This record gives sequence, structure tokens and C-alpha cells, in this order.
Amino acid sequence: MKKLTILLLPLLVFYACSGSNQETKEFGELVFSLDTLMIDPKDEILFLQGGFRWSDTSTDKRYFYNFNYTNSVLEVIDLNKLELERVVAYEKEGPNGTGGRVGKIHYLGKDSLYFSSHFDHEIFDLKGRKILSHTTKNVSFSGGEFGENEALPMPVMWSKQPHRIVGLGRKWIEPETSFVSIDFSQRTFDRRQLPAFDILKDFHYTMEQPQVWFGPEYATSIVGEAVIFSISVASPIYRYHIPSDELELHRAIPSLTAGEKTVKPPKQVSNREEYRPVDRMLKEQINFQHPFWDDARDLFYRFSYQEIFPTNPDEPDPYRKAKVFLTLLDRDLSIVSEHEVPVIDFVPVFPFVKDGAIWMPVNLEDELGFVRLTIQ
Repeated sequence: MKKLTILLLPLLVFYACSGSNQETKEFGELVFSLDTLMIDPKDEILFLQGGFRWSDTSTDKRYFYNFNYTNSVLEVIDLNKLELERVVAYEKEGPNGTGGRVGKIHYLGKDSLYFSSHFDHEIFDLKGRKILSHTTKNVSFSGGEFGENEALPMPVMWSKQPHRIVGLGRKWIEPETSFVSIDFSQRTFDRRQLPAFDILKDFHYTMEQPQVWFGPEYATSIVGEAVIFSISVASPIYRYHIPSDELELHRAIPSLTAGEKTVKPPKQVSNREEYRPVDRMLKEQINFQHPFWDDARDLFYRFSYQEIFPTNPDEPDPYRKAKVFLTLLDRDLSIVSEHEVPVIDFVPVFPFVKDGAIWMPVNLEDELGFVRLTIQ
């Protein structure tokens, strides 16, 4: 087992022989400490090229599931032992196939995973066997339907209602974003408008050659009996309470940073040369990440950041450096406190709470590690 103390390579790395040598800074009533744990891959080459977009944790946070969509392999990491426990092969085709492209995976509990793609929504066990399958392709629903050029790319499924998915319907050409709920057993489709997310329209733009559509990031997750929705360009958060079918808005406007991006991109750029300064301009403004829950402290945490680019644009720098902030919110998603976090100078990826600390997976010279941020 390796244990390192860092502030992240390129994202500033410094090493120590144990976790006792940590970078620590005080901020009012909070003290942040940062260290890193390395994972023993057991002679396997772990999949790190996906930026952990195809990853999730078990409910108790013992296991980290990392899906390699290129060869349909699930890597099961034991976070208590800090080692790869096993690799599970999934089929792409056939009765147990995951299909051509997996958009996202979510842990459902009871050793099962929800795999979502453009049309298909399926549950698999941790041995590669398909348990349940739904599709929106060539299926009619009462109450509404998907529009042309619309997708539901990152939906979630509640383990108590495996016949139903909830997510953000995205129309890229218009562009439009709305709340969408689909019940496969009842063949019903529910769409609701999200006025606080209308700002997304101002940050969609296209590139002419090659033809590419660009848009802000957004996220969904299930916390308890609720679905949380957030976007990267502004602070508002929607929460959908599943049993009561109520959708509520929480503004969560910060005072430490701007509450939204203010400088908008043009509607179109001609090529990659015109795209690069626009992309930089958007990243240097405030970016909001998705809230995540700390059950022990009864709080949500939310990172936000502003990317920092190298002074010399020709200088190779594959890591995304940033000025990082952390907001604490209560269970009603009201802000409790806000803090700059100078011990982190990189863009956090897939943060979650385990053993009283915030864990974040990182790629350290093609090895899997987890940065731990401890808050006291």
C-alpha cells in the first residue's frame, strides 16, 4: 500500500512517506488537509482515459466501480484495502450485451448497476448478467414524447422504482432543457419546464468546421428519495422528491464568487483556432460542480472553480489547474458557509465522502490514486 501527500502533479505534486506530512491551512473555523492514496492495480492496467465519467461508488463507499467502455470491463476497486479486487467482463452484444455505447453507470444497491445509453436503460448485476431492460426506441408514451434532436443522456434510476428513469431532456439544436420522467411500466412521459436553467441557452454554440455543438456541463444524482439537478454555468439547484412528485428550486447563490457566468460565447465559431479563446474565456469564469452528500455531517458539499491557464500557451500542460472553492449547504440546500481551498489547485473530479473525508480519483502518471480532502 502506498500513501502519498500531494497537491497533485502538474496540479502541483509533493510527496511524503506517510499521511502525517500533510499540507494544512486554516480558514476560520475550518482546517483543510490533503493527502493521496495509491491503488494497487494487481498487475492490471486500469482504465483512466475516461476521466472517471463511467464510475460510481457503492452505497457504503467501500467499492469504486470504474467501467472501461472500450472493452466492456468493470474494474472493482476495494477502497478499504486500496487495491483492485476483481475485473468483470461484460458483453457488448447478445442477450447480456451492454450495447454499442454506454453513456453512464449508476450503482443501484444489491450488487447491481444501472447502465444508460441514448435509447436503452438496463440493470446488470456485478457478474455481467442483464437483469432488466427498457428502451425508448420506437416506443410511444402517453403525456409526451422526445422531440427531434433530443436526448436524455444522463438519467438516474431509483432502486425502489426500477421501471422509471428521471433526467434532463436536452435539445441541442434549439437548445432547450427540461425535467423529464419516464415510467416504462405505465408508458407515461412527464415533462416540466426549469426556468432557472434557461441560462443554458446563452452558452450553447457551434463550430462550423468541423461541425460540433458545445454546451455547458450538467449533472444528476439521487440522494435519499430525491433527485438533484445542477448545471455548471449558474448556481441554482433543482430537487425532485420522488414519492411526493414535487419539484423545487433552490437558488444557492454564493457570496464568495459570482453566481453565474456573465460573459457569453458567440453563437458560432468558424474553426478550432476561433474556438480555443472562447473555450478559455468560459473556463476562466466561475464553474459550478454538482452537490454531493455527507451523511455523517448532514451536509451537502459543492465545489466551484475558475480554471487557470499557463502564461505561455505553447507550454505543455496536460493538467487543468484552477482556483477552487467549497460551499457547504444544509439538507434544504441553503448555504451554510463558503471557503476558498488553496490546498487544491486542480479541477476536482467525481468527489464523494468516505470515512469523514472528501475523496477524488486522480490519474497520477497512469496510476490510479485518490486525493483525500479532510475538513476539521
